[in-house]
Amino acid sequence: MDMNEKKEKARQLELFSQSIDSTEPERNTDSVFHKHVSLNVEHAIVLSVAILMVVIFIFSIGVERGKNITGVQEVVIVPKAEKPIVAQPVVVEVKQEVYQEKIIPKQEIFVYTIQVASFKNKSAVEDEAKRLQKKGYETMIVPKGSWIILCVGKFGNKQQAQPLWQELRKKYSDCIIRKI
Repeated sequence: MDMNEKKEKARQLELFSQSIDSTEPERNTDSVFHKHVSLNVEHAIVLSVAILMVVIFIFSIGVERGKNITGVQEVVIVPKAEKPIVAQPVVVEVKQEVYQEKIIPKQEIFVYTIQVASFKNKSAVEDEAKRLQKKGYETMIVPKGSWIILCVGKFGNKQQAQPLWQELRKKYSDCIIRKI
C-alpha cells in the first residue's frame, strides 16, 4: 500500500475504535461520567418508584396544610338584636332516657344559615353585623381562612330560610343559603 491509500483508509476508519488491519491501540471513548453512572432497567424502576413516593408524600403534606388553612378555627356569635326574626326550628324527638339520673330533653337542630357577605376586615364585618341587628336580624360571624363570613339566621331546612333569603337578596344580591 502506498502512503495515500493508508491515509485514505485511516480517514475512513477514524470513526471506529480499532480496525482489523490497524496496529494502533484502541482508544477509550467512555467519559468519566459513563464509567461511574450507568442506569439499567432495575435502577430506573427503583428510581421512578422513589420519585413517585416523594411526590405523593409532598402532595399529602400540601393537602393537610390546605385543610388546616381553610378549616373553621373559631365561631364568634354576635348576640341577637332586641327584635329577632323568629325562625321555626326543626324539633327532633329524642327519647327521654335516664342516664345517671339526668333526663335528656328534646333538642332543636339548626342546620342552615344565610351567608350575607364575606370580608377581609374584622371591623367592616362587625359594622355590617350591627346594622343587621338594628333591623332585627340574628347575625353570626364565622372566620374561614383569611376571610370573615357574616351569616344571618338559623334554620332547620332550606325551605324555612327561603323567605328571609329572598328579602336579603334585595340588598345582598349574592347571598346564599348554606349549612352551618
